Amino acid sequence: MNIQQFISQIFALYPFDFSFTPALLKEGIDNNIYVFKHTNGNKAVLRVSKRDVAETIKFETKLLCHFFEHQAPVAELLPTRNGNLWGVIDGVIVVAFYFVPGITVLIKNNVKPDARYAYSAGKALGQLHTTGLSFTYDDSKRRTIFTEYERALLRRDSIIKLEDGPKFLDTIELYLKWARERRDKLGIIHNDFIPDNILFNKFSVSAVVDFDWSCRGPLIKDLGIALAEWSLPDGLEHHWEEIFMSFLEGYNKSAPQKISPDNNLYKWICFSCLADACTFFADLPTDSHISKISQCRRYRKFIYFEKYL
Repeated sequence: MNIQQFISQIFALYPFDFSFTPALLKEGIDNNIYVFKHTNGNKAVLRVSKRDVAETIKFETKLLCHFFEHQAPVAELLPTRNGNLWGVIDGVIVVAFYFVPGITVLIKNNVKPDARYAYSAGKALGQLHTTGLSFTYDDSKRRTIFTEYERALLRRDSIIKLEDGPKFLDTIELYLKWARERRDKLGIIHNDFIPDNILFNKFSVSAVVDFDWSCRGPLIKDLGIALAEWSLPDGLEHHWEEIFMSFLEGYNKSAPQKISPDNNLYKWICFSCLADACTFFADLPTDSHISKISQCRRYRKFIYFEKYL
């Protein structure tokens, strides 16, 4: 079944017509994103999951509804014909959203973003954290901030064969123990608040997307990966202090608690970068050409920020 059939059979999209062939907007590891539109120019977006998200989709869609109802910067979900917030065809879960215009900010080691983007992104993350405090949902099967660490440890036998593999495994266990003993403020975290998942209208955030990794966890963990990704793009020798502090200033403007650039924050930045390195090695194919832990870019970011501890 093609994407056009997904749309026409599952979602109640009147007055959209289907003479326009949906276009692939983004192809990712977890999802493919398509855009489709009515002849009058109105658009909607379809997300087709590549992973099995059957146990977590209820949490995500209810969370998005909560955010939208409380005027947080997220896209509105499109209901299916039977009133659900997602559809299933041939075992594939699809979710549709009303289109939100916006652009992502290009961040490369030779393209420093305007600090106003970082400030607005930080403010949006703080708003999500504040709004998420009133969200209630009991889902014991939802991922946690430890999930990727645990997945990497399950690949111990293959990781230990890599250069610096034993050291990497020891580091995972040390940070896992540290994080489990922390008592930082908990709430709903996006868990992947990177520049690619934020849409801007001029210098304001129009929407935050890709909540499929969202979960309950320490709010500061969410801030950690965001600061790393905004201030230290791949290939940059030293992080942009102005971008780092602008993001943090924006976050503190709307967040439920103020965060200082202290040892605890840098430790959570390291934890977050290491979690993404765990994802990389947990998903590594057995025939991969990777032979060193240092070939993982998120691990290199972990090493960089660890020197601030």
